[in-house]
Amino acid sequence: MAHSSLRAESEPAMISEAELKILGSIPLKKDVTKNLLKKGEWRLDGIVFKNQTDWTVWLNGEQFTPTHLPVGIRIVDVRDESIQVSLDEEGAPIKTLCLNYCVKLDA
Repeated sequence: MAHSSLRAESEPAMISEAELKILGSIPLKKDVTKNLLKKGEWRLDGIVFKNQTDWTVWLNGEQFTPTHLPVGIRIVDVRDESIQVSLDEEGAPIKTLCLNYCVKLDA
């Protein structure tokens, strides 16, 4: 029985539609976030992942979804605990970004 409870703790947490709406409406201090980052740096502040077509990520304090994407970079893949991003250019290298980590995407 202890083994099954350990497995349950490692599974991703499920959230309701109401909780997702609340999370999406929380304002972040964009001015503070931008001051901490250098030009071309991207930080992953949060992920709410349901599936490959239904997710929300927060990059540099700003919320993005499959229908509202950042300008200048491409979100290649979204997973439970990380995303893959690249510059929005042909042949640009893809970098993995984990929660609260930064990557620099050079032009």
